[in-house]
Amino acid sequence: QRWRPWFALYGLRLKRSRGSGEDDEDDEPEISPLVMLPQDLLYKILMSCDPYSLGNAACACKHLLESVQHADLWKKACLEAWPQHGSTKIHHLMKKQYQGNWKRLWLVRPRLRFDGIYVS
Repeated sequence: QRWRPWFALYGLRLKRSRGSGEDDEDDEPEISPLVMLPQDLLYKILMSCDPYSLGNAACACKHLLESVQHADLWKKACLEAWPQHGSTKIHHLMKKQYQGNWKRLWLVRPRLRFDGIYVS
């Protein structure tokens, strides 16, 4: 197998440089305005996102990563992805085969996807 130089960078964490001449006392990270939102309002905003946007939001900050784990967000995505089965069958399938985890059901179960090209 060919060696690829970027493999050496995996798992490497870099520290931010201090070359901008700022005081050392101002090292506190900025607080995201999302942290100040009430949790129910944040869930209402996240409920309007599609599952792929939820995945992108989870990459933005730790607060969103924790918020995106909410079961109702993934339940909505699953029920929209498989409407032909009905909600009771999806509930039963989720509890029996996916350990009661809606996100796991979304990630593992095959579904028709509309975000790419199918090539035969």
